[in-house]
Amino acid sequence: KPFARSDMRRLIFEFLQEFCGVSAYMDLTELHPVVADEAAAASLKVPVGTPLLNMKEIDFDIEGNPIFYSDQYFVDGILSHTVLRKKL
Repeated sequence: KPFARSDMRRLIFEFLQEFCGVSAYMDLTELHPVVADEAAAASLKVPVGTPLLNMKEIDFDIEGNPIFYSDQYFVDGILSHTVLRKKL
């Protein structure tokens, strides 16, 4: 459905639901340790070679269709991850 430029400031999942008619049900995220290249360093305002966490995420709807992909980089101290493993 049509949207205004200001609608692009909304949370991505709200935008997808309202303007694209899809809702995220689950996501699959790969985590990779990387170091900042020149482009990432400039964007994140860190020195080249700074350790980063790269997250490649695919979100799926309830039927298993991919609806969203993101490739994000995080600097230490910005985001914390905790993993809970449990036997079923």
